[in-house]
Amino acid sequence: MRLSVPPARLFSSSRYLASARSVHTSHPRPASTPADAQRAQRLSELRRKFSQPAPAPAMSFQPLYKYVDRDTLAETVRTHAADPAQREVAIVDVRDDDFEGGNIKGARNHPSATFADEVQDLVCGPLKEYKQVIFHCHLSQQRGPKAAGQYAQARQAAEADTEKGKLPEQQVLVLRGGFSEFQDKYKKDAAVVEKFDESSWQFRN
Repeated sequence: MRLSVPPARLFSSSRYLASARSVHTSHPRPASTPADAQRAQRLSELRRKFSQPAPAPAMSFQPLYKYVDRDTLAETVRTHAADPAQREVAIVDVRDDDFEGGNIKGARNHPSATFADEVQDLVCGPLKEYKQVIFHCHLSQQRGPKAAGQYAQARQAAEADTEKGKLPEQQVLVLRGGFSEFQDKYKKDAAVVEKFDESSWQFRN
């Protein structure tokens, strides 16, 4: 006995699309309200805001010290040497064994080899009240600038320490060219150079 199988119904994409279209149109989307428009605008603003990269923080860099030329320092020494009690300028010579043979008049010798050990005492002690502290070595290329940086950092730390009391305003400077360049012009000027020994400089420059 043969069974009769009804023919399979073919899928009609056009009929399915028409049916889906009728369902969609039978349930229309509600009209947007002013509140919906405001919410959409707010979301758009937030997306735009957070999609932008954050601005780079502003960098503020203040150098620990500045430079002074030999002519300016010579004039400063002449002006203030007459009354050192005013504590206007302190000159710190950080040369080591090469300190012998002459120095700027009134300069204090604090050798670079031991400077780091005594810098705290200098900040809150003998150099505390001076308006300017000027550092130098032979050429002011390494020892002088390094000592000036160490001193300036220690000074900043002391200023931030309220227990030590308020420190007067002070400028830290480095003599450009060091004592070598200074004595080259002023070695015979007793008003600004003292204890100069010509023979000790024959093989230095």
